[in-house]
Parts: sequence; C-alpha cells; structure tokens
Amino acid sequence: MVPTPNRFIRIGRNGSMYFSNRLTVRAICQMELHNYPLDSQVCPLQFGSFAYSVDDVRYVWRYGSSDSVDQAPDLHMSQFDLVSHSAFETNVSRRGFKFGLKRHTGFFLIHIVIPCSLLVVLSWVSFWINREATADRIALGTTTLLTMTFLALDNREDLPRVSYATALDLYIAMCFIFVMSTLVQFAVVHRFTKRGHGDTITTHLRDELSDEDDLLKEVRGSLSP
Repeated sequence: MVPTPNRFIRIGRNGSMYFSNRLTVRAICQMELHNYPLDSQVCPLQFGSFAYSVDDVRYVWRYGSSDSVDQAPDLHMSQFDLVSHSAFETNVSRRGFKFGLKRHTGFFLIHIVIPCSLLVVLSWVSFWINREATADRIALGTTTLLTMTFLALDNREDLPRVSYATALDLYIAMCFIFVMSTLVQFAVVHRFTKRGHGDTITTHLRDELSDEDDLLKEVRGSLSP
C-alpha cells in the first residue's frame, strides 16, 4: 500500500478522533491460466496492521461485511469484467475482499481465433489446385505455416511464462496440425504422381520405339529388290 497525501483528521469534544486516509494499492493476483482466454479469476485483497497485534488494533466493517464494498457504476477494465465482489473476515486483525474477474474474449476472437481459422480454410485451397502445380502448392502451404507460427509466437508474448499449455495454445496447435497435414498430403500426392508419370513415360517411349521399328521395317521392305 502506498499512502497518498489525502488525509483527514477530526477530533471531537469528547476526545474521540476520526482519521481517514486514502490509499492507492497495487496488488498481485495469482492467476490460473489453463482456460485462457476463457478463464475467470478470483483475486483476494487483504489489509491489516503490520506493527500492532489484535490486542492493539482491531478492524471492523463500518456497515457490515456485505455493505462495506461498493462498485463504481462507471468501472471499466480493458481485459476483465468485474462480475462479483465480497468481503471476508479472519480471526486476526485483518480484513479483505475477493474480486471475481472474467476475461474479455473479443480481442482474442478478432486477432487470433478468426485469423487462425481462416488460415486453416486457406490451406485447404491447395486441394483444388492442380497436382502438377508444385510451386503454387508449396508457396501456399509455406505461407500459411509461417503465418500460423507468427500468430503463435505473438500470442505467447502477452502471457506470463507459465510451464503449461493454455486453451489458446491447444487451439493454435490444432490449427497448426491441420495446416501441416495439407503439406504432408501434397508430398504424398506428389510422390505418387511422379511415380505414375514415370511408368507412363516408359510406356510411351516403348510405344514410340515400336512404331519406329515398324516404320523401318516397312522402309526396308519397300527398298528391297
């Protein structure tokens, strides 16, 4: 907690004192990101006295634990929606809040999910390209593969370095597999196409040589006395 100069003190005639101090808090929330970006988080915030024990200072909700926490009507966050908030008490001289947060999914739909889906559909275009157009099919598959790799790396830059895969990582991996399968399919088709052409060329050469032999025999027959 970082106290700001906004303090207010009032001393009554009976010796009572009212002290108000505004605090700006920068807190840390341990998030579970397995379902990212479809995740919901619960972030606690606790406050208490560091120098005094429960015998010296006791924190009490002024309006009760249910009515002491208010949400600003114009509260808006860029990545989360505040879906719930509640206060809780502990046995020691400490009080706290719990904030329920739900992540916005619009950004991820526009910048990651929809582009990855379109790239997968675009990679399927190679199925309708002539199997002899080797350069076109390789260029299309390589371009979609590199673009998918860029989207995967760009997604990881906005995340903490967690040691597990998130839901978005699994989705991108599935899209990556679909794009890779189009390249594998092209390689298999190209292999069998070249083999088939080799047999066909051999057959054509054999037929042409046979025709030439027949022509030579006819010429020899016509020249013989």
